[in-house]
Amino acid sequence: MKNKQLYDKTVGILVDAYFNDTLKHNYCTACAAGNIVAANMGFAFTGLAWRSENKTYEMPYWNHVFLTSTFRQRRCPKWYVGEAKLQIDSTGYTWQELAKIEYAFETAQKGNSDDEWMFNGLMSVIDVLDIIHENTDTHVTTLYKSKFNKTCSLSFS
Repeated sequence: MKNKQLYDKTVGILVDAYFNDTLKHNYCTACAAGNIVAANMGFAFTGLAWRSENKTYEMPYWNHVFLTSTFRQRRCPKWYVGEAKLQIDSTGYTWQELAKIEYAFETAQKGNSDDEWMFNGLMSVIDVLDIIHENTDTHVTTLYKSKFNKTCSLSFS
């Protein structure tokens, strides 16, 4: 597997977001990509903005480079500069990889509830992470997907 440490860290961020209710579709500060950026930048979720450690409000700029809505993704690589670049680079992923993660999360099958939609999105994200990190161990994939099961209490380690 390529960069298992980054894979583990990313799954941990998403598990925390899912169980702490800071994961939301269609919110640039709270989607899968938004949570990954926020965690790596040290930002806390506050709704439409993040709060930094020094209590200032921070806006997402990564979404100027790519943004998914209504099953389509807009990509503007020319905006991969300044704060957008800093936010994306903090994740350890290229902007193209992070765009794939976001697309997988946002375009997942909706299901019967928001929670089911989020769960489906996270399952799609794990599949994309497997591709990005060249994971071929189905046991690892199954284990990581099981961490999002709210009916049993698994902790991320």
